[in-house]
Amino acid sequence: KDNMGFVYQAKKDYDMALFFHSSALKSAEEIGDTNSVININANIGHANKAGGKLAEAEQAYNTGIKKAQESGANSFLPELFIEKADLFFLQNKFTEAKKLCEKGLKPAEETNNAEYVEKGKALLAKLS
Repeated sequence: KDNMGFVYQAKKDYDMALFFHSSALKSAEEIGDTNSVININANIGHANKAGGKLAEAEQAYNTGIKKAQESGANSFLPELFIEKADLFFLQNKFTEAKKLCEKGLKPAEETNNAEYVEKGKALLAKLS
């Protein structure tokens, strides 16, 4: 179900993407798959951000961050913090964006998460 969300997101059909991501989230919650719940919340955040639903994106990122911190699933934090920082950048909340980006960049570097090291550094460059 979550993979179908990516198909529709690639087509810029964000409502359908969110339908499939939300369906996958419900299934993951029902079986208690915490890592999938965190990951799918990130995907929901991405789809909402891309579709211009910024408040909904922030809510999804916040849920993912909270669940990751509660469960100790810290490998998700670089993505969640840096994507939320990018969301704040889009909203001209530059101070908050910089703080979150730095918060995500540190664990990205510690875990050699190349994708989010690159994204975080690029975002910090825009914020400097």
